[in-house]
Amino acid sequence: MIRGLCALVLLAVALVKANRTPAAASLEIEWAAAGTTTTTTPTCQVVVEPGMWPGSPVREAELHWLKELGPEASPVFWQSWYVYPRTGVAELEPGRWDFSQITPLLQDMLAATTGRDLCLQFGTVPQWMMVGPTGSRRWDYGNAKWNDTIVWGYKDPVDLGPDGSAFSNITEVAEYFRNFVAFYTAGGFTDMRTGKRYDGHRFKIPWFEFGNEMEYHQTPEVFTAQSDAVTAAVAKVAPGTKFLGLGLSQDNYGTPHTNLSFFEYFLDPANHAADAPIADAIDYHFYASPTSRTDPASYVGMFPQADAFVELVGRIEVVRRRLSPKTKTFLKELGIIAHGDNKLDPPPLPDVFWSASGAYWAYLYAKLAKLQIDVASMSQLIGGNPRICTFPSNGTRCGGQGVQGCVCAGSNFPSVTMLDWQTGKPTARWFVLKMLVDAFGSRTKRVVPTTVGPSVGDCFVQAFEVTESDGAKAKKLLAVNKDKVSAKAPIAAGAAGFRCVIVTDGRDPWTAPVSKPIGPTGSFLLGPFAVAIFTQDVC
Repeated sequence: MIRGLCALVLLAVALVKANRTPAAASLEIEWAAAGTTTTTTPTCQVVVEPGMWPGSPVREAELHWLKELGPEASPVFWQSWYVYPRTGVAELEPGRWDFSQITPLLQDMLAATTGRDLCLQFGTVPQWMMVGPTGSRRWDYGNAKWNDTIVWGYKDPVDLGPDGSAFSNITEVAEYFRNFVAFYTAGGFTDMRTGKRYDGHRFKIPWFEFGNEMEYHQTPEVFTAQSDAVTAAVAKVAPGTKFLGLGLSQDNYGTPHTNLSFFEYFLDPANHAADAPIADAIDYHFYASPTSRTDPASYVGMFPQADAFVELVGRIEVVRRRLSPKTKTFLKELGIIAHGDNKLDPPPLPDVFWSASGAYWAYLYAKLAKLQIDVASMSQLIGGNPRICTFPSNGTRCGGQGVQGCVCAGSNFPSVTMLDWQTGKPTARWFVLKMLVDAFGSRTKRVVPTTVGPSVGDCFVQAFEVTESDGAKAKKLLAVNKDKVSAKAPIAAGAAGFRCVIVTDGRDPWTAPVSKPIGPTGSFLLGPFAVAIFTQDVC
């Protein structure tokens, strides 16, 4: 068989073990089998970027497309981190609180996610709370409001005290986060250091997460103690808020050797303080990385990377079910990072990259649904290229992140974006996520046993039976072309009752997917890295 031929043939079958299709069949769907029941919800993460700031020409478009994902894309994860200190830290100097560059962004997020849960992820600790010389360092954040200088070094270098913590006083850190959350949920707070009152808001913040990817070099024991102190303090001012825990990067648990120690320790209730709330869900991240930024042939390799991650997720789930079965799994950051991100003027990503990224994510979603993961979140709504990188000493241009002394301004991580950072238009990544939300959302789904034969080629196919809001059972089929080659996909007459397909055009990642009727002997072209969802609806 020619590699790349995604020839998908659908057979009108309702299989049980005693009544299987012939061995030569291209696709077998066992509708009568039990399958796995799941509510795996596709949603997204929003990381604070300059494109979201007031005055940005794409701000309104970004909020529009976030809203357009719909109410079932929930929770939405909102993260502001250390690279833009004024939007990520409210107390940059002791006793000097400034929420003026955080509140407008939060208000935008709450408006764009009305009817959905929002998870507030502010994991950056004010640098002056650190031990050693790092704690006394002062940075020039710029006097201009909405300064987009990227301060990669805000948290570095990290010195550790005798207890293994980078923080000089964890009670002080917990107080900072308590005050931060109280400002937004409890009407404000009084700073115990200065006695000054800061009147705030009474927003509903359903979820809160402390920490991000062990950026302060915590061990499982140190992080758990820190998390307990922070969540116990936050719970006092936001009693209805749930807590997301861990926030691990793949370096923390899976590279170069699998390390489940964070899960083994954090998920064990015996390791937590008595007054600390148990995490309602855990969070860990994964980004595939193609070997080439611009060669479409390398994008095929992202699918085996997804397989390896899914195998590891299965092992982590065993630990979770054994130690804390009521704790959910929210995979908040699932995406792709291409080589060369955060360099000045990197080689432009070809159009097919966005199609491949969407196909990869649809494939990963289906695999995670089979494992009954609660939430799968695409990272991230907006990213982009730095607009300028210079050496501050003389103003000459430099290459970007990783070049000693080089300072950049603008956006970061362009390959993770769901929207074009210059126009605000959706890429194939957004379109695929929207397809998955509309087809599956937070509804109960039965992952139906699906077997493909060799004639299916490089197509991944997974059948679902979705319980719709009216209680009806809807049969749906997700198909993903995992290759860079387009192919004709013939559809057999009366194919299991499927009458319509919504499909992306893998050759054009900037065009919305289209719905096409399935005729008695019709066929459709599944383009390079295209994604299709078959339904029994009439187009």
